[in-house]
Amino acid sequence: GAMGDLQGSVTIKRGFKCPMGIREGLGIRRLGEYFPKTKLIIGVRHPIRFFESFYNYRVTEMYNNNKVEHMPPPESLMGHQSFKGINTDLARYEIFLIRLKKTGRFQQKRSEKKRGEANLTNITSPLRTFIYSIEQLGDENATRAS
Repeated sequence: GAMGDLQGSVTIKRGFKCPMGIREGLGIRRLGEYFPKTKLIIGVRHPIRFFESFYNYRVTEMYNNNKVEHMPPPESLMGHQSFKGINTDLARYEIFLIRLKKTGRFQQKRSEKKRGEANLTNITSPLRTFIYSIEQLGDENATRAS
């Protein structure tokens, strides 16, 4: 397949930017299988800025594809209520980072346990991982920015 065809190209640097691409673990497992020397770089941003950006991306995507439909107000996408894959739960980075074993477990709220939203099944990742906050990129303090 396409992934196997790329295996021999070790001299070419490639990047992949998609917040959904590795969220469920299948992407990480495949990267580990086909590209075991991959270094995973995870950039996180303030949850509100992430939500705004994803919402605006979907609006722009509709206009660019001439498929304009009514976008619900952002306030209606709180929690797990979703439209075109957008909701505030996507910015719950702690769930994903816990699954990658990059932070300790947190106490789930009772409502989450009932709904079964927070999937805390660990993702086994052989990949070296670097995590940064996107706000660090604009930090003028050299000590904090490094």
